[in-house]
Amino acid sequence: GVVRIAPGSPIELRVVLDGDADPEGLGAVLEAAFRTAVEDFGVVRQDFRVDLGAVITTTCSQEDGARAAAALIASEDADSIVGVLGPQCTATLLGLQGPATTAGLVVVTPRPTDMTLTVGADGLVGQDRAEGMWRTAPSLLREAEAAAEHAVDGLGLTRAVTLHDGSIESSGLTTAFRARFESLGGTVVVERTIDENLTSDDEERSAAAMTALLDAVVEGETDVAFFALPTDVLLALADGWSSNSRLARVTRLTTSRAGTEEFLGDEASQGHLL
Repeated sequence: GVVRIAPGSPIELRVVLDGDADPEGLGAVLEAAFRTAVEDFGVVRQDFRVDLGAVITTTCSQEDGARAAAALIASEDADSIVGVLGPQCTATLLGLQGPATTAGLVVVTPRPTDMTLTVGADGLVGQDRAEGMWRTAPSLLREAEAAAEHAVDGLGLTRAVTLHDGSIESSGLTTAFRARFESLGGTVVVERTIDENLTSDDEERSAAAMTALLDAVVEGETDVAFFALPTDVLLALADGWSSNSRLARVTRLTTSRAGTEEFLGDEASQGHLL
């Protein structure tokens, strides 16, 4: 498509950012980055300047993303808006991107890293990506590949255990780690799906699941572990792992999803590389 802008008129972009509901509190930082980028870039060809307008604040929800899209499409200057910067929450983006891109807007988001937004676990175009949506953050799959590269090239580790919870994201990350790890000469000797009993309130079931898992890791004589796991599972696993002296020399790698206050604030997080 083509957007025609009259001489002397600005190129209209709009900013949609999640406010206090964003657990990482990135709204103010991202707005400052957008405005700094526009100022640094300066005048676009033939004296056209970029106007970002006022920020539309949302609440990290799919419903609010759809509301923001509807507001943009219904605004008085809708015909002159060419694109949207943001949001940073995946839920908001899922609600925003469909109606916004259908209306002809380009959406450029700086934060969501979910695999399904651009590239799925199978390497195909992600099922949640709307045509016309782009992002500047890499897919989470890149984190798994980087972990494998650091393990082999950086640390000289070649025998791995991978643990996932069976979800699309967790399984996809594990597959990406394994592919890169083995391409560099490493071997995944143990690959396990976490037993749901590991986080059970039943202490006997939890202990049995932990023992079975750790015994399998020990028997594999691994030197590195890749955990594509949510915070509650990581914390439960860390307690048992740290108390097993036979696993003291196994390097533990996980993804940025573990970079939460809950995990990093817990003593059990020590020893993990993110």
